[in-house]
Amino acid sequence: MPAEVQLAGLPAEEAIEHLRTKLRIPTQHWDDLRGEIHAKGFTVAGATKADLLRDLHEAIAGTLAEGGNITDFRRQFDQAVERHGWSYKGKRGWRTRVIYDNNLRTAHMAGRWAQIQRTKERRPYLQYLTVGDSRVRDEHRQWDRLVLPVDDPFWDTHYPPNDYGCRCTVRTLSERDLEREGLAAGSSPTVRRTERVNTRTGEIYGDVPEGLGVGWDYNPGKAWIGQDAAFGQKLMELPRAMRQAALAEPTPPGSAAGFRLWAEQLAGSGDRPAGEARSLSYLRARTLEGMERNGSPTTSALVIARDRELRESVRRHGLAADDLEDLYRNLSAPEAVLRSPSTGELMFVVRAGDKRLVARIETLEALPQNDGRRAFGAHLLERLQDASEIDATWGSRYQLLEGRL
Repeated sequence: MPAEVQLAGLPAEEAIEHLRTKLRIPTQHWDDLRGEIHAKGFTVAGATKADLLRDLHEAIAGTLAEGGNITDFRRQFDQAVERHGWSYKGKRGWRTRVIYDNNLRTAHMAGRWAQIQRTKERRPYLQYLTVGDSRVRDEHRQWDRLVLPVDDPFWDTHYPPNDYGCRCTVRTLSERDLEREGLAAGSSPTVRRTERVNTRTGEIYGDVPEGLGVGWDYNPGKAWIGQDAAFGQKLMELPRAMRQAALAEPTPPGSAAGFRLWAEQLAGSGDRPAGEARSLSYLRARTLEGMERNGSPTTSALVIARDRELRESVRRHGLAADDLEDLYRNLSAPEAVLRSPSTGELMFVVRAGDKRLVARIETLEALPQNDGRRAFGAHLLERLQDASEIDATWGSRYQLLEGRL
């Protein structure tokens, strides 16, 4: 039985946010979702009802936020099972342990990664550490005490946890730490891959790095911070029912606190925009269905905002940081969504405090990202305008996809 996850030293705010901002994706089997999509998707195998998944999600996030333990989670788990009449597989002790440990471990390590990125100039190295007991996997033991630069590609796939029940972790090191402890940075190990097959269905999982569990070859912190665009595309590749459930009532992506700081800079700074883009929202299932019905399907569910357009909106319409934060919180629950038949662009009517704003969103073929990669099929928030008096002719000029004017 794996040891219970210990929360000592856990970067709680970042870990809590990592859990709370995950989209709930109902699944039947543990391997219905694999890899990076787990970094931003919350799933419990066999929990296919949206209300059940919501209660389990809130139970695990609430336990972490309140500093609880597995006993507290099990009490809420039992209440959710009774409320929804869920007949799950496996014994209660084992099932709750898997849900609890996996979610807290990934949240912990995602939060640690955010911390690592903030301090990497002063502490530019990571050391892989196992628990050191007899239950450590042989493959993980070979990486014990390995020191590599923070930006080494090894951490893209081998940053813990690396399988169900994996208790491995990392610690940061400075140049002085290396000298004091007689350590030296090694070279990135050769990653060998083997083909894995689902013995239940015969499905070929593909080539997976040796020593890692199927679906665990990703960095939960890196995917959480930097790959919203990839996640937006992966959502559109899910089976239709899973995608609709995940995007029925999506939560805003990314960090609410981070977006607030960005909004304050845009509303108050005289500096020229740097061309930076931030994740703003996901398109809701009803909006996506409306786009498909009207012949304008998209390859990404992500909505992004760029500083140049937001700064122009601030200047032109007298918006404040509070308005931009309200936009961030409410774009995933618009009062109405309309589509232009001629251009395909979307118009979101959004409540922002005592204002009603219109966010014009147009499809992009490609979006340059800060790390040099490009996100195809993303959407761009181009302009806001005061919508306190919406033109009465909108109904004739635009197709109403959802909501009402």
